[in-house]
Amino acid sequence: MATCEACRNTTETDVTFYRFPQAEENLQLWIVNMGKAEGWTPSESSSLCSEHFTPECFDGSGDLLSDAIPTVFSSDEPVELPDLKESEIQTNERETTDIHSTLNTPAQTCDCEARIQAMEKAYRLKLLSAQLQIKKCQKELMEQTHRASKWQKKALILKSAVITMKLRKTASAASSEKPADPKH
Repeated sequence: MATCEACRNTTETDVTFYRFPQAEENLQLWIVNMGKAEGWTPSESSSLCSEHFTPECFDGSGDLLSDAIPTVFSSDEPVELPDLKESEIQTNERETTDIHSTLNTPAQTCDCEARIQAMEKAYRLKLLSAQLQIKKCQKELMEQTHRASKWQKKALILKSAVITMKLRKTASAASSEKPADPKH
């Protein structure tokens, strides 16, 4: 029985399960978006359910696109702070103290922690994405440098071939222009 690594949905629910991608870039993005601890790696049977993907992640037949990244997780939901009524906001010190104590309740602290965790997750995702982009660019640069080096070598070979051909042509022309030996 398959179980979602993020929300613990099972095959008994009306969801579809998808295994983690083999491509390292996508795999890391899946892990970061899930909010798993650094160093966590999925097993071969690990999977996520369809609830963590937006509709754009699926093709017309309902199959998951190869570059799909899960982005729907409960910790990503925006945390709403309760609205304070105008009557609650007063300028005298006693009421201001009451408001501060209300904002320091465990529920508010949890909301702040959830926001901080969501922000950290977003920044980690951006950092990981930027690092992966740097790796791609470095790889492309190495490939282009290698190609340029090959072309430079070919250009040198062709240049020396042209010089050799010119020298042969000049030598051939010079030997055909020599006057015949007048001794005989």
